[in-house]
Amino acid sequence: MDHREDLLAGRFSVDFVALGLRRRLAGDFGELLAHLAPREGRVEIDPRDLPGLDLGPGGRRAVGEILDDVGLLEDLGLEPQLDCIVSYARDERGLAVQTDVCSFHADRADGELDTWICTYIGPCTELLAPADARRRIEDPARRAGLLAASGLAEGPTFEAWLRDGSFDLHFEPREGALPVPLGVGELWRLAVDWPGAPGPPCVHRAPSGGPRLLLLA
Repeated sequence: MDHREDLLAGRFSVDFVALGLRRRLAGDFGELLAHLAPREGRVEIDPRDLPGLDLGPGGRRAVGEILDDVGLLEDLGLEPQLDCIVSYARDERGLAVQTDVCSFHADRADGELDTWICTYIGPCTELLAPADARRRIEDPARRAGLLAASGLAEGPTFEAWLRDGSFDLHFEPREGALPVPLGVGELWRLAVDWPGAPGPPCVHRAPSGGPRLLLLA
């Protein structure tokens, strides 16, 4: 999509689980990142603090573009979060299915909701087409491992345990599937798993590398 109005009006379906505004931003996000990047981990940035940074014209342009996106999302009633990420926390419990954001996963909500995302600089989120994604709990060996870890038997209680731990939201690529990276600077809406959703959720993952400047809502 080339226009913000089309992004806002677009509808998800069985065939469309991600809608994106394709654009090239003019700001110097490298300069901004140099002021923000932590040594490690992930830090939430208050967008209201950005205008106070000592930046050149390109950096100030980048701040303006971020604040424009933040305003759009706030006007939609959302609470956008700006993160500067060098590395993500990983699931190190040793279970048969990892549940960190670097694993392909879908988002879930109790009511109608979309995930909004923009990578301003750094490695981008990757998507899998619905037909290319297989739930990890469908793998017999992984399911058996989770069953043993739960101490339960197959049945409704185990299914509830899988859901409570978000194990049912994690996927793996089918053989031959290729992830699709979202473009730098592009603003995307991703379909979420919610009761009554018109189609499947968008399966995506965070990149393992950094640094990265990310807006998420």
